[in-house]
Amino acid sequence: MGLELRLLQSLVLVALLFVSATAAADAGGVRRAVVEGWIFFEAGNLRMAEESFKKAASLDGGKENAELQYGLSLIPWKRGLARQAYWQLKTALAVSGDGADDEEWRHRIKGRIRYIERNFSAVTMRLPARGKALPMLLDPVPRDPVLRQFSDAARTLVEQGSQAADGALRLFVPSGRYWVGDKELELNPGEVQPGQQQIVYLPVASGPVLRRYRDRLRAQQQLARAPAEASGQRAASVSGGGSGSAQEPPTSVAAAPSPVNIDVVRSYLAERSASELTERWTAIPFHLRYSIYCPDGDTEHRFEFPDYDFYVRFEPGAELRVKGEELLRVRLGSDWQTGDSGRLNEVELMFDGTELLLVVNGMEFGPVRVREKAPSSPGRWRLGLSDDKARISWLSVRPLR
Repeated sequence: MGLELRLLQSLVLVALLFVSATAAADAGGVRRAVVEGWIFFEAGNLRMAEESFKKAASLDGGKENAELQYGLSLIPWKRGLARQAYWQLKTALAVSGDGADDEEWRHRIKGRIRYIERNFSAVTMRLPARGKALPMLLDPVPRDPVLRQFSDAARTLVEQGSQAADGALRLFVPSGRYWVGDKELELNPGEVQPGQQQIVYLPVASGPVLRRYRDRLRAQQQLARAPAEASGQRAASVSGGGSGSAQEPPTSVAAAPSPVNIDVVRSYLAERSASELTERWTAIPFHLRYSIYCPDGDTEHRFEFPDYDFYVRFEPGAELRVKGEELLRVRLGSDWQTGDSGRLNEVELMFDGTELLLVVNGMEFGPVRVREKAPSSPGRWRLGLSDDKARISWLSVRPLR
């Protein structure tokens, strides 16, 4: 009896060791496939990156890996498909673990979800049965370069005739006012849930309506070449005439309050730029936006507001720190772009006097509570840039809306 018991215990021990070794092998396989996916992603090979991430998801424990799920969401995001990215992110939030290793990735998942819900709307586009469809035209063009990319991607999909089997094209597009032929359509932000989508019947791209579309598009491109003058402006508006009318409309331009614009900030210009901001900007709340090129992962830059009692720092290793009455720390990892001079990071700071909201490359962080009540007067700006090769471009400050 004792021999049988010892034999049984030995078999159980062997089985446990086998299960443990298998689990360890699967965990190692998940890690290798995820790393492989990021290598392909950074190289711009989205197809192979997607295959690697899906391979990792097929292994035991893979589906619960928040980093893996976030990586899968980036594939449609980079392809300009915000709808697919959004639902992948929602899935990621539902199935990923809540351990310490997953928390950073869950933070980034939530930030991207909030960004989409604040800036996108769901549409179902019905394409004409015959002839090419005329794309919807967002007017004015969004200031956010990330949103402009998605607006351009939607236009390209329509021009290519992409659609589902039922003849519809289902997308999340940047919220705002659109031209649909000669009709105007307002898409409200946050309407992305099932049942909230707008159904849009796209006209055929021909005749006077096509000519007016091209005129508006050309006007937007001209405004884009002079961004300081173009702030808040719409392209030439066309009021739809009666049936068969080819009447040319008057131009309608609405100007927003003039922002403070600084074209370029380098390390040796940082102090001068901060002095200019302190002298010229007097409005609370405010909306700061800029693009930044970072030559490597050691590049650091910061905005400090000593009279408002907070700072925003991007530290070496792609770590974001926001310090007010509370501290926000996030490792941005692969979402912070370095090295290639053509890859810029897009940053927004929105301060309402008591709370600060940040948007970094299409991810939303905060709001972070800065103080109990708004300051009674505008304060000093401090700006630092650690690397002589780093460059802040197209910095603007405007009223927060």
